[in-house]
Amino acid sequence: MKGNRPLSYAGFTEMVGIGGGLAGPIYNNFYLHFLEGMDAYRTREYYRVFTVADPSLEAYLTHEITRAVRASGEGSVFDRIFPFQSEMHEAYLSMKTYGVTDEGLFA
Repeated sequence: MKGNRPLSYAGFTEMVGIGGGLAGPIYNNFYLHFLEGMDAYRTREYYRVFTVADPSLEAYLTHEITRAVRASGEGSVFDRIFPFQSEMHEAYLSMKTYGVTDEGLFA
């Protein structure tokens, strides 16, 4: 994550250690931007700009990520949101144009 160049899809979805002996995609908490009720993420300026720039992608991801995260089931949250990684990467690329760092997006 050197500089502020956007990650390729492969880089965005690369599995890394996330602590406690667990592994997850490098985007870590990025999905929280699309979880209803997560105002700490959803009220950030770059996110508000994104919602105006691409309201259909934002609405789609918010619906699907919220549904997937709140669904009971087997596997980790990353397993449940896996089908939406391509769209999340698209949203990530859009947000990167606003000058946000990966660290800011993935924290």
